[in-house]
Amino acid sequence: MQTIGIIGAGPAGILAALEARKSGAEVLLFDLNDMVGRKLLVTGAGRCNLTNTRAASDRYHASSLAVVDAILKQFNHPDLLEYLHDLGILTQATPDGWVYPLSYSAANVASIFAAHLLESGADLHLSHKVNHILPQKQGFLLKFSTGQAAIFVDKLVVAVGGKAYPTLGSDGSIFPTLRALGHKIISIQPALAPLIISQKAVAAIQGVRMDAGIRLFGNGKLLDETRGNIIFTKGGINGPGVMDISYLVSQHKHINLEVEINFISGYEDALKNIFARFAHSSIPINIVLGTVIPPKIASFALKNLHVPPDQVLSSFQNKDIRRILTYLSAYSLKIEGVRGFEFCQLSTGGVPLTEVDPQSLESKILPGLFFAGEVLDVHGPCGGYNLQWAFSSGVVAGRHAAQCPQTALVEG
Repeated sequence: MQTIGIIGAGPAGILAALEARKSGAEVLLFDLNDMVGRKLLVTGAGRCNLTNTRAASDRYHASSLAVVDAILKQFNHPDLLEYLHDLGILTQATPDGWVYPLSYSAANVASIFAAHLLESGADLHLSHKVNHILPQKQGFLLKFSTGQAAIFVDKLVVAVGGKAYPTLGSDGSIFPTLRALGHKIISIQPALAPLIISQKAVAAIQGVRMDAGIRLFGNGKLLDETRGNIIFTKGGINGPGVMDISYLVSQHKHINLEVEINFISGYEDALKNIFARFAHSSIPINIVLGTVIPPKIASFALKNLHVPPDQVLSSFQNKDIRRILTYLSAYSLKIEGVRGFEFCQLSTGGVPLTEVDPQSLESKILPGLFFAGEVLDVHGPCGGYNLQWAFSSGVVAGRHAAQCPQTALVEG
């Protein structure tokens, strides 16, 4: 019987362990934390956004989307829902495709996973931090910085995550070890993180939460655009709408970056029609703007445009209305940076997908070594896409690690 070692008891490692046990392998699951699924507890703000109904390879950013596509074809969104339901994790989807457990409890999901790991016979080695992976003639010797005796495994799945939430164990300390084994490591950067904006620029609208259009510019060139929920905070902008583009801020930190916000995204025509319909009325401008945007945003815009909030529509000329609409649809803010790893939900970079087999996620550099989850250079937007990748890659890596024959390592 082969012994499969799995480093990381997060979502990727958990499913890798369950799959490897299904194939009859002995499984040793290692994690720095004293519980299984610790990082799951913070997903979806504690509600555990498990996946997304729209999960497909074209929603991801990676060093090879062909590999992402190959993995998702082996274990896709419907496969995951069936898998979760078989474990007793019932789910429901929001209208925009975000999938949660019926319990809306990440703690409950982590407990169910832990129970099934124990039921499967997987050998849990919690409070174990691997700091050395030593290739042997046939297998790997794992050494620990936490003082435990070294352990030999026939195959190894690395599913430790990246550098997001370092307090939960993902501190990136595995990457120098992987580099020493021969893998290139793409620079690790914060992603799905809040953007830092001058406090003075957003102080008046702090606390506002709304859906808006977002465009990111670098040195005046459009880098990306999206639409989503944004939150104005004391130090900047948060929420899925800006978090989805934050990885580009990390990648272009040395150029002039600006974010352009369209407060009336999707409602421009409706607002124009209201202006036209009541053009000769005594209705105040702030009342009209309040039909499509929060009052704080309306007051903020009118103050910056030096327009009295009680000025009636009949007193405006067409050029005045165009000026207001232009301001609301293209409000620009200078980006000072992106919050660090302790505030981000995900990190980018890691092991390039070009260095793994697209069907099994086995290393092309070192036979018997497999990867799953965030340790690989793959990331998606907010909304369950990254947990889908973790689960899919975990299943594929665990399944292939247990089923492929033992391979003698090349000595050199």
